[in-house]
Amino acid sequence: MKFSLKNSALLTTLAFSSLYPAEILLANSCSKADITFYLQKGFSHDQVMKLCGTTTTAAQASSVQTQRVPQAPNTNYTSITQRQSNSTRETQVYLEAAFKANDVMLTPPLLTYTSKECVEHGPQNNTDLNTEACIDSKITINLNGLKIIKASKGIFLIKNTELIVEGNVKREYINIDSIRRQDRNIIETMLPTNPKQINLPIKSGINPDQVAKKLKPYIFP
Repeated sequence: MKFSLKNSALLTTLAFSSLYPAEILLANSCSKADITFYLQKGFSHDQVMKLCGTTTTAAQASSVQTQRVPQAPNTNYTSITQRQSNSTRETQVYLEAAFKANDVMLTPPLLTYTSKECVEHGPQNNTDLNTEACIDSKITINLNGLKIIKASKGIFLIKNTELIVEGNVKREYINIDSIRRQDRNIIETMLPTNPKQINLPIKSGINPDQVAKKLKPYIFP
């Protein structure tokens, strides 16, 4: 005699009912028909008990019945997309700590952040008279095709940390209207909206090589 899935589910239901009295199942809003349906769909005993324990109305039971067959129980399978998402979040947390910037956001292929940028200007023959012009900027970097030009550790009181990259970079001025006109001209000249290269604002004491290493998995030709 052919032993079908339906017969198997029926026998399992009977065994299930003997293990879990009817009054308990009914109290948890599960009928024998519900149990049979769940078992036919591949649910385990433990999963059925969880479903019965959380199903309190007929509408909820109907909703559960229309769901797809769940993955096999006791599996720790994580999809590639989930792993990539977790990796991206971890990298973003690192960049938030490493960048001297605000609103750092890694959403491949884009890296964005906001920061205060300053440039010195004044007479070339007397640097003592130089002044700074500063602007708050939003930087958007397309990581596709990005090139890392230079990664150099800073030297205290001598030079700043440098991580210079080259590629598709866009700069958006945030508070340009509040800048003096003479400073505005300097900023637009020395901090253009489409720079070919940009020095990422790495905090002092952070190894720029390590930051570059974190970015490389997101850089494609």
